[in-house]
Amino acid sequence: MSGRDQYSLDLVNGENGDPAVYCFFPVTGKAVQFDLGCLNQLSNKKILKIDLVLVSHTHIDHFIGFHRLLRVNIPHRRLITIAGPQGMIAQVSAKLKGYTWNLLEPQQLRFQVYEFDEHKISTAYLSNDTGFQPEQEKALTGDPCPPSLCLADGTTLTGMTLDHGTPSIGYHYLLPERYSVDIDSIVRDRHPQGPWIRELQIETSKKEKGKKSIQIDRRTYSVEELSVRYLQKKPRASIGYLTDFAFHWQNIQKCINGFNSCLDTLVCETSFLDEDRDRAFKKKHLTTKQAALIAAICGAKSLKVFHVSSIYGNQFTSVVDQAHQFFKKYQPMPFNDIKAIIDDELHH
Repeated sequence: MSGRDQYSLDLVNGENGDPAVYCFFPVTGKAVQFDLGCLNQLSNKKILKIDLVLVSHTHIDHFIGFHRLLRVNIPHRRLITIAGPQGMIAQVSAKLKGYTWNLLEPQQLRFQVYEFDEHKISTAYLSNDTGFQPEQEKALTGDPCPPSLCLADGTTLTGMTLDHGTPSIGYHYLLPERYSVDIDSIVRDRHPQGPWIRELQIETSKKEKGKKSIQIDRRTYSVEELSVRYLQKKPRASIGYLTDFAFHWQNIQKCINGFNSCLDTLVCETSFLDEDRDRAFKKKHLTTKQAALIAAICGAKSLKVFHVSSIYGNQFTSVVDQAHQFFKKYQPMPFNDIKAIIDDELHH
C-alpha cells in the first residue's frame, strides 16, 4: 500500500452533519477519530477500533459524541488516547466525574489525554482508580512550533493552534514509515515466506525498537540485518484535518508550517459558499474558495470537504461541488501564485 491506499476516511455524519471523521487503517486494524460529533451512526465494532481521538475544540457539535465513545468502551478495559486544545484534560476529567462509577473494577476505564498549545504539549493520565483525577501531568515539549508528538507506533502528530475565537486545533497525522518487501531476495536466500515478513515490517517501523531479532525456520536473525537486506522505505502517507478557524494569514501560516508540503489528503471544513464570505468572516469559518486555497498552498494532493452550514439545507452538495471546483483550479498553481490570490481574498 502507498499514499491514500493506507487508510480510508468516512464522514460519519456526511458533509453537513456534526463533524466526525472516522479514519481506518487496514494494515493495523485500528482507527483514529477526528472530532467527536454525534457518533450514533458508528457501530460498536467500529468504535472499538478507535484508539486515538483528535478533537479540534469542544463546541457541542464537535464533542457531544464523547459519551457514546465512553459508553461502548466501559466493558473493554482499553486505554483511550484523546488530544485536544488547552483545557482538554480538565474537560475530559469533568465529563467522567459527572457519572457514578461505584461498580467499576480497578483500571477498567483509562484515558491518556494530551493538550496542544502554541508551543507545547501537556499530558495527564485519568483512571477510575483515582476518581479520574489527572495524574502524571507534565509538559512534553516546549520548543517546536507547531509542536509535534511521536507516538509509540512511529506516527508523528502535529497540532496547530488556530483562531476560532477560541483555540481550535488543526492536525497533521503523519503515518509511520512503511517498507516494501524484496520478495525476490528472500527467495534467492531460500527463506520461506511467512508471518516473519510482516513482523519485520512492524518492528522496523516502530519509533522505539522492540524486538532486536526474528526467528526464521528456528534460526535467529537481527531485525537490523533483515531490514537492510529485504526492506525498502516508502514515502510516508499523511492526513490533514482542519476545521473551525478564521481565514487570516496567521492561521494560514500555521497550516503551512504544520503540513510542510507533506500532505496526501486534507479534510477541511467549507461552511459557506464563496458568495457568503461576509457570513463566514463573522462566524470565523471558511468559504469554499478559502478552503481550496488553504489546501492548495499547503500542498495537499486531494481535498475532502465537510462541515457545510445548515443554512443550505438539502442544497449542501452545491457547496461541496464549488469547493472541489476551486481546488481543481488552484491545486496545480505555484506557491507564489496561490499566495497572491490569498492576499487578494484577504483584502476583498
